[in-house]
Amino acid sequence: MKTILFVDDDSNILSGFKRSLRKKRDQWSMLFAEDGDQALEVFSNQHIDVLVTDMQMPGMSGDQLLERVIDIAPATARIVMTGYADLAKLARASELAHRFLSKPCPTEQLVAAIEELLFSQHIVHNDRVRELMGKIGKLPSLPTVYYEVSNAIDSDDASADQIASIIKQDGAMSAKVLQLANSPLFFGSHRVSNISEAITRFGLAQLRQLVLQCSLFQCFEPVDGAPDFIESSFWKYSLAVAELAKKISQLEGQRGDLLDEAYIAGLMHDIGYLVLVSYNPQLFGELCDLNVRTNENPAVFEQQMFEVSHDEAGAYLLDMWKIPTPVVEAVYHHHQPHKSGCSAVNATTAVHVAAAIICEYEEAKWPFTTCLDMPYLEALGVVDKIDVWRELAEPIMEKYPQWLQ
Repeated sequence: MKTILFVDDDSNILSGFKRSLRKKRDQWSMLFAEDGDQALEVFSNQHIDVLVTDMQMPGMSGDQLLERVIDIAPATARIVMTGYADLAKLARASELAHRFLSKPCPTEQLVAAIEELLFSQHIVHNDRVRELMGKIGKLPSLPTVYYEVSNAIDSDDASADQIASIIKQDGAMSAKVLQLANSPLFFGSHRVSNISEAITRFGLAQLRQLVLQCSLFQCFEPVDGAPDFIESSFWKYSLAVAELAKKISQLEGQRGDLLDEAYIAGLMHDIGYLVLVSYNPQLFGELCDLNVRTNENPAVFEQQMFEVSHDEAGAYLLDMWKIPTPVVEAVYHHHQPHKSGCSAVNATTAVHVAAAIICEYEEAKWPFTTCLDMPYLEALGVVDKIDVWRELAEPIMEKYPQWLQ
C-alpha cells in the first residue's frame, strides 16, 4: 500500500481531503499534518511515497518543507497546491516539486496527479537512482540560450515564435517551460508540447520572471570527472537528432503537435545520461569506454553498471515533470521502439531513426550507438524510406560544426 502525506495549515482543507478521498483508503495509507514540523516528524518515522503540500503556510513555508524533504527523502514524489498564481514563487517551487495544482482542486484531478506520480516511480526500480533524480530540479543549460532569450525579451519586437525558436535549442529550458505550461494551476488540464503556445500562455512579462527565477540559463558546469563530450557535444548532438526527427515527421505528413512532440523528444531523448553522469561520473566514463570498444546497445552496460538505463532515467524524470506522454514514451523506447506497441510512424519512430542516423556521423562525436530496429521498421512498412531519411540529415550535419558556438 502506498503512503500519501497531505500538509496544510487549514484543518478544513485536510478534512476535505479525508472525505473526498475516502474511496482510496483500500489503496493508499493517507496521513495528514497541519504544518511543516508535523510533516517532518512523519517523515522521521516512515517512508512517504507522495507528499502533497500547500505553499502558503505560517512558520515553515511549503518551499522550505520541500527543501527539507529533498534532503531527507529525495525519492518522495512532491506535489504543490496553492491558490496563488505568482509565477515568481511557482518558478522557485518548480525546482523543488514535480507537480502543481490549484486550490480548490477537483478530487479527480488530485487523484490523477498522485496516481501518475506513483506510476512514474515504477519506471525506475533502483531506489538509489530514484533518490538521485528526486534531487534534480533543474538541468544544465547553455549560456548561449540565456543571452539570446534575454536579448529577445528586451527587444521591442519580441514574439513568442522568436523566443520559442531560441528555447527549442535547449532541452533543460524546454522541459521546464513545458512543465510549468502543463501545470493545472495556470492552464487547466490540456497538455501542450508546443513551446510557442506555452510562451503565449505565460506572456512575455511572466516569461521574464521564469527566466530569472528558474536559473535555467546558467553556464553548463560539468561534473568533475565527467567525459569531455558531455560539455562539448551533448546538446549539439541532441539538437541534431531533434531537427532530423522533426524533418522525418514532416515527410510523413505529420503536422502540429505531432511535429513538436518529435522535436522535443529528439532534444530530450538522451537526457537520462545527465542523470547517470551526475550519479557517478567515474563509472559513467567507464561506460563510455565500454561502448566505444564494443559498439553494443548502451542499455546493456548501463543496467549492469548503474542498475538503470539512460532511457529509463530520462523517461522517469520527464514523466515526473508531466511532459506530454508521447514525448516520454519516445524517450523511453528510442532504443527499442518495437516495445512501444505502436503500429504507425510517430515520435518514437522518428527519434529512433534520427538517433541511429546522427550517431553514425563522426563529427557528432557521440560515443553511444543506436542501432536501427529493422524488424520494427519492416512491420511499419518504412524500410524503403531509410535512405531518404538519411538524405534529410545531410544539410543538418553540414551546419553542425557552427552550432552553438
